[in-house]
Amino acid sequence: MSKINIHALLKNQTENIEHKIETIGIQNGNQILYQDEETKMILTILNKEIHMKRIQQEDTLKCHFIPFLTTDGIYDIKSVNMTFPIQIHTKKLQIEERKIVLEYEMTLSNEPPKKFYYQLMYEVIS
Repeated sequence: MSKINIHALLKNQTENIEHKIETIGIQNGNQILYQDEETKMILTILNKEIHMKRIQQEDTLKCHFIPFLTTDGIYDIKSVNMTFPIQIHTKKLQIEERKIVLEYEMTLSNEPPKKFYYQLMYEVIS
């Protein structure tokens, strides 16, 4: 287990919203864990795919990214005890040493898809 310095960027390209975070996280084998304000992020890296879990007080989002495929995810809203299926279409997945780049479209129920760009850069500090 290693302590890592994290620089992450999430862009909602559909709504033109950008969120940047710099924080300290943990790398444990093929998992990266970090806290973004009230959101706990867990990334599990497997060869050429990534599982992402975003846990907040009100909801949990589980996504599975495989390049050029559409996968199923779950959006769980705890306050109303409801889960919604989501579709994730991964347009780009780049896994490098200390860097991950993701471009994807997320579709919730019958809503139009939203485009996202996610970049995570990290370095081991101890």
